[in-house]
Amino acid sequence: MKVINLEKSIFTNSTMREELNKYTTQVQINDLTSEEPKSKREAAKGLIGKVSDNALNEELRIVAEIAKREDLLNRVAKEKKKIDGMTKEGAKKYEKEVAGYTKATEKATEEIIELAGRRTMSDDELKKRLKRALA
Repeated sequence: MKVINLEKSIFTNSTMREELNKYTTQVQINDLTSEEPKSKREAAKGLIGKVSDNALNEELRIVAEIAKREDLLNRVAKEKKKIDGMTKEGAKKYEKEVAGYTKATEKATEEIIELAGRRTMSDDELKKRLKRALA
C-alpha cells in the first residue's frame, strides 16, 4: 500500500492549489485567441466571474457566444462535406437537412456579425486587461 504525501496534494496544500489556479487562468487567457472555437468558448466561460469588472465579464460573454456560433458553422461545414461525398441518391435523402443547414449558417453568420459589433475591445486588449485584473 502506498502512503500519500499530503503536502504534495492539491486538496490539502493551499499554495499548490493557488499555483495551479494561476496556471489554469493563464492558459484560459491564452486560449481566448485560439483558432479552435470550443477551447475559446471554454476559456471565456471559465474566466467569467473570476473578474470583478462587469465590462470584462460582458466581453467574455460575447466572446463565448461568438465561439459557440463559430463551432456551429464548423459542424455544419463538416456535415456538408459528408453530403458532398455521397451519391446523388444518398444526398436526396438529406435535402431538407441541407436547406436547414443553409438557414442555420445564415442565422449564425448574422449573429456573429451582430455580436462582433457589440464588442468594445480587441482580443489583445482583452487579454492585457484580464492579465492586469487577475495578476
